[in-house]
Amino acid sequence: MSASVVQAPLTVGSYAHAVIQKQFQRLFMQESAVLEDLDPEPLHQMRVAMRRLRAALYTFSAVVRWPQEIAVQDIAKTARRLGKARDLDVLQDSLTQDYQPLLHGIEQDQLQTILKSLQTQRKHCFSDLKKTLKSDRYLALKQTLVDWLAAPTFHILSELPLSAVVPDLVLPSTSRLLLDPAWWIGRDWVVGASEPNPTPSALLQGQQPFELGQLDQHQDALHRLRKQVKGVRYQAELFTDLYGQSYRDYLADLKRIQNILGQIQDCSVLDDFLVNELETRLEDVMPTVARRLQQVQLQAWQAWQPIQQRFINPEFRQTLRSQLINPRPEPTP
Repeated sequence: MSASVVQAPLTVGSYAHAVIQKQFQRLFMQESAVLEDLDPEPLHQMRVAMRRLRAALYTFSAVVRWPQEIAVQDIAKTARRLGKARDLDVLQDSLTQDYQPLLHGIEQDQLQTILKSLQTQRKHCFSDLKKTLKSDRYLALKQTLVDWLAAPTFHILSELPLSAVVPDLVLPSTSRLLLDPAWWIGRDWVVGASEPNPTPSALLQGQQPFELGQLDQHQDALHRLRKQVKGVRYQAELFTDLYGQSYRDYLADLKRIQNILGQIQDCSVLDDFLVNELETRLEDVMPTVARRLQQVQLQAWQAWQPIQQRFINPEFRQTLRSQLINPRPEPTP
C-alpha cells in the first residue's frame, strides 16, 4: 500500500511572489501599445496595472525583502504620469460622447475651442509620459523587478501559511476604510453637526434647493473616500480565491462605490476644467452642460444612498470583519 502524500500548506511568501509576478506582467505587456498611442485603452490598462502592482508591493511589504533600487517615489512618479494622461482622455471622451450631442449654436462652438485646447494639453502630457517610460530610472526599476522575480528574497514571515497571515494583511486597510467619516455625508445626522444634513432623496424630490456647491463642500472628503475604496479593492482582489461568494459580493460593492463616487468626482473635475478654460461661470456660457452635470451628480447621489446605508450598518460591518478573519486554508483551484 502506497503511503499518502501530505502536501505542505501554501506559504505567504510563495503566494506573494506569484501575485507580484502576475501584476508585473500585466503592467509591462501594455508598454508598447501605450508608446504607440493609437488607442486610449492600453493607457487605461497600464494605469490600472500600475495601481495593482503598487497594491501588491504595499500589501506584502512585511513579507518581501525589496532591493533598495525599488523606490516608491519612482513607482509613484510613473503612476502620476499615467494618471494625468488618462484623466485627459476621460475628459475628452466625456465631452465628445456625453455632451457634444446635446449642444447647438454657440455652445457647440465653445466646445470645439475647448476640445482643441484639450488636445494640445494631452499632447504635452503624453510627451512627459513618454520621457518617463524611456528614462534610465524607469528602465532600472523594471530590471530590478525582473531580477527580484528571478531570485526573490523574503522576511521571516514568508514561511508562514498563507491563511494564517491574510487576515492581518487585509484587516488594517479595511478598518481604516470603515472609519472614514465620509460614509456619513448626507445622512440625517452627522457627528458634530448642529443640524441634520439634507438627505440625497430630499434633494432629488425637491424638498431642499440643490446647488452644485452643496456637493462641492464635501468633494474632498468624497474623493478621499473613493481613493481609499479603490486601494482596498485592489488589495482585496489579491485574495479572491481564499474566500467565498459573499467576499465577491463585497468586492462588487467596492467597485460600485468606486464608480458612483467617480461619477461625482468626474463632474467636479469637468466643471473645474471648463470654468478654467472659459474663464467665467459655466452656467453663463454653456448652460446645457451645467444642467447635465447637475443631473449626473443627483443621479449618482441617488445610487449612492442604498450602498452607503449598507456600509454604515453595524451588522454589515461585523459580518464583514468576521468574514475577513476566516479565509480558506488554500486558494480554490
